[in-house]
Amino acid sequence: MSGVAIRPAREADLERLAAIERAAMGTARGLDVWHREFRAPAFHTWLAEGADGPVGYACVSVAADEGSLNHIAVHPGWRRRGVARALLAHVLGVLAAWGVTEVFLDVRAGNVAARALYRAADFDEVAVRPGYYADPPEDAVICRRRLAASAHG
Repeated sequence: MSGVAIRPAREADLERLAAIERAAMGTARGLDVWHREFRAPAFHTWLAEGADGPVGYACVSVAADEGSLNHIAVHPGWRRRGVARALLAHVLGVLAAWGVTEVFLDVRAGNVAARALYRAADFDEVAVRPGYYADPPEDAVICRRRLAASAHG
């Protein structure tokens, strides 16, 4: 994937992150939610930028040696160009460097593309949460990947 750089998001990016979320998912959390998450010490967000600006993001939370991939989104005009794969690889590398040994995520059961991405990144599907998602109602598939922590800190 060429032409995309990944960097930590800044508070000044929050409106652009919400715009990506809205374009990618048809809805977006309010800016108050983005601000609250951004200021929480356990939450971390990375932004993928193309030549014309932000094109995707990934949000994680960390507690002790466990990470959770909370959100990953790519603007529809940038899909199938490796942006999500690059964001995921970047986040997993950072988490391993921080001493995280397990990463969890949940994904809509019907999101075939995302499930394939996570399988390709060595996530195992370990459980199902029936009826977890609303609008439309759908099960969540819980995935886990073990990491070999490379350093602490």
